[in-house]
Amino acid sequence: MPEPVIDELWFSVAQITPVKNGKDINGATASFYETGGKRFLVTNRHVVIDEMKNNRPDALRFRVHVDRSDLRRNQELLIPLYGQNRRASWLEHPEYKSGVDIVALNIDGILPSKYVIRFISSEDLYADDFIMRFVEDCAVLGYPLDFYDRTNNLPILRNAMVSSPYPIRFQGNHYFLVDSKLHKGSSGSPVFTKSQPGFKRRNGSESRGAGVGDRFLGIVSAQVSPEYANDQLDLYRVWFGHLVEQIASQRTNI
Repeated sequence: MPEPVIDELWFSVAQITPVKNGKDINGATASFYETGGKRFLVTNRHVVIDEMKNNRPDALRFRVHVDRSDLRRNQELLIPLYGQNRRASWLEHPEYKSGVDIVALNIDGILPSKYVIRFISSEDLYADDFIMRFVEDCAVLGYPLDFYDRTNNLPILRNAMVSSPYPIRFQGNHYFLVDSKLHKGSSGSPVFTKSQPGFKRRNGSESRGAGVGDRFLGIVSAQVSPEYANDQLDLYRVWFGHLVEQIASQRTNI
C-alpha cells in the first residue's frame, strides 16, 4: 500500500486525555515540540493542574502513529504527571511560572522505537523581524469537543484570524488574541499562519520560499470576553510561541 501523502503538520499534535484515579477527564490538545535534542508534549497548564477547579489528574494518555503507510496503526502512551515525592513532572516557564498557561512534558522515555511525529521547533517560530499583515488568517489544529478522525487518529483544522496587533502583548499579558469558533478540547491547540509565498521583514526585504508560510504562532488556552457583557466574542488567548521554546529549553525541572 502506498504511503498517504499529507502535510507533516497533521502529525504535530495529539489528543490527550487526563486520567485521575483511573478515570478519564475531559480531553484536550497537545503539540509535539523538540529542542536541544529533547522531545516534549506541550499543552496548557490548566490541563495538568487547575487549582481553582481542584482538577489534579495523575497522568495523560495519548496515541501516536507508528506506521506511515497505515494511519490506523497507533500506540497508546501514558505519561505520569508526578514523580517521586509527588514532584510535578512538567516544566513551567522559568520566569513567569503559572502566569503562563503552558507546560512541557519530556516524552523521550516513553516514545516507541518507531513513530510518525512532526515535532515543532524554534525553526517554525514566526520570526521577530517578520511584519504581520493587518488582516492575517491563521489556523488552529486540534480536537474540538473531542471530535476528530478516530479511525486514522487525525485532528481537525479550524479557521482563525489574528485579532490583536501581533506581537504586541494584549493588555500587557504574554498572549495575543484570535477570532475563531473554538470549543472545549481545543485547549493546548497550536496556531499556525496559513501557507503564503513569504513575509515582509522589518528591513524592507522579503523572506520567500517553500514552507515559509507555515509558521508557529502560539498555543490556545481560553476564551476571553468583557466581564460586563453576557455575550461571547469568540476571542481566544494564544500564548506566544517563543514561550514554548523558553520552557522546553530549561536545563532543570520546576
